[in-house]
Amino acid sequence: YGFNKSHSTAYAMIAFQTAWLKTYYPTEFLTANISSDINDTDRIVKLILECRRMNIKIKAPDINCSNTDFKIIDRETIQYGLSAIKNVGKKAADTIVNYRESKGEFKSIFDFSKITPSINKKVIESLILVGALDSFKHHRSQMFESLELIISFISKYQKSSNDQQGSLFSEDALSIQTPSLVEIEEWDKDTCLKYEKELLGFYLSENPLYKYEKDLNEL
Repeated sequence: YGFNKSHSTAYAMIAFQTAWLKTYYPTEFLTANISSDINDTDRIVKLILECRRMNIKIKAPDINCSNTDFKIIDRETIQYGLSAIKNVGKKAADTIVNYRESKGEFKSIFDFSKITPSINKKVIESLILVGALDSFKHHRSQMFESLELIISFISKYQKSSNDQQGSLFSEDALSIQTPSLVEIEEWDKDTCLKYEKELLGFYLSENPLYKYEKDLNEL
């Protein structure tokens, strides 16, 4: 009965193969591992900590750069995947990426709101809170406090789009005036980090405990 020997042989082969991949193709290896566990936050946290240990950077989610899954930017950089953000998921992430690839990069929050099929309020809220819309000129607190205006704009745009389908002048008819966002103070760093932790499961851009890392390691 060779149960133990057969299993140790199989595990030895897998250990050798994965060790070889991690040594010679670390970015590819870790990106593939993270993407395969994209719905397991605890596993993602462990793998991202391993990336940092190996000096591989993780770029924050960005709707103009991120794909549905994690992707490789270069040998030392991985781009965060949209579907790993809480409340976003694969379906909404695919919609965003497909629309961007066919129409080009998003220029503003209202340009982003024109996505078809439309994405819901919770998805937009989560993208704002993790900083995935930071490439726009408005800061997170402005976009968050203006969510009702944004949702109202989406509703008007969709209604106008449906009303004008088939019209020769539909392009002009869809020129809906975009509202101004609420004027409000920008959130401080701790507030931004708090929301980031809630929706990603960990601090990605900066950890408030990093300043104590040396002391913690010594202890």
